[in-house]
Amino acid sequence: MIDLKKFQEYNLNKCFKSSIFGMKLSLIYNNETKTVLINEDIFRQKNFCYDKSQLYCNDKDYYVLINDDNKIKNGILRIELVKLRRAGK
Repeated sequence: MIDLKKFQEYNLNKCFKSSIFGMKLSLIYNNETKTVLINEDIFRQKNFCYDKSQLYCNDKDYYVLINDDNKIKNGILRIELVKLRRAGK
């Protein structure tokens, strides 16, 4: 279950500190989308995902429950991941 109040860039950046991957997390519910970017500079490399020797890219949707001020709602968490194949580059 995802607490909507905690789905913030500051909180998620603390959890996902990394110098080799970037992510776009999109929480979709009630015809709304809340998006958080992690390591935006790396995530912007998504346009180059065709170069599998340099980047690993993956997109996946998960059905989730969302706690919105103690109201439980259905939603989708879309995770778009871009990972550098070689650390330090």
